[in-house]
Amino acid sequence: MPDGAATEDNDDATPPGDLAPDDQIAGTVVVAGVYERLARQILPMVPGLPDVVQLPDLQTGGGGAGGTYMFASLEELDTVIGQWEELIEELKTDQVRIEDANGGLAEPAGDQVSGHNVSVSRETVAQMRKHNDTLLRYAAGYTAKLKASRTQMAVKEDGNELLMNRVAGPGEGAR
Repeated sequence: MPDGAATEDNDDATPPGDLAPDDQIAGTVVVAGVYERLARQILPMVPGLPDVVQLPDLQTGGGGAGGTYMFASLEELDTVIGQWEELIEELKTDQVRIEDANGGLAEPAGDQVSGHNVSVSRETVAQMRKHNDTLLRYAAGYTAKLKASRTQMAVKEDGNELLMNRVAGPGEGAR
């Protein structure tokens, strides 16, 4: 439920900007914790990640029965690969935004509360960076699997075409 959203039990929801700073910070820390837990669940799906604790090796599957998915054509697979490559570029753009957010953090005053707020904000940005890195690695790993599948599919189609041309005879081609 979005911050400040009204529910059946609460028609007078508090708008997000009206929350006390401590409540906003606590909410941000909770969200960062959720991202960290998600990252730890996604992490095992991409083998060979550097600088990250490896959890048990889990395999990513496809969308079809038995963990596989069949593409009808190379063109369809190329479209899916393109979508994953676009996602990778979007995640890279997000990395820049996250770094910009981190660089823009400064204490508004020299008091303890300001220092604490900036410290918590830096922790949150660090969690965002970890989450984004995990998503980027996952997307890159999955894209590599799709490209390997594409190579296998192209080799198989080339072999099938060659076989059909042999069966049809010289100059007749596959129909």
